[in-house]
Amino acid sequence: MNIKGDVSIKDLLPLGSVVTLKDSNGYRIMITAYFPKKSAFEMLVDNQDETCDIYDYMGIDWYGVPTEKKQHILFNHDKIDTVLFRGYVNEESNAIKALLAKHFYEEE
Repeated sequence: MNIKGDVSIKDLLPLGSVVTLKDSNGYRIMITAYFPKKSAFEMLVDNQDETCDIYDYMGIDWYGVPTEKKQHILFNHDKIDTVLFRGYVNEESNAIKALLAKHFYEEE
């Protein structure tokens, strides 16, 4: 099952990477998870686009302080403006990416 056609597995940033998003005025976000799913309740509360319920990344405020509205930020790869820091990559992180590729991407 290919859940995201717009980002390839090799382009996913490592967990721990710190990014800014487009139109965020430099707000720093640390990536903490891949492919989070937004619940139907959250979509109703946030009044956001209901067509995208699985995102590329989940992150938190880089400073570790929850935002007023929510603690976790869901976003897609194409919304990243700047990569300020790339997270740590080792054998385990490569194994995680291989597992994601096996379960979430169609073999080409």
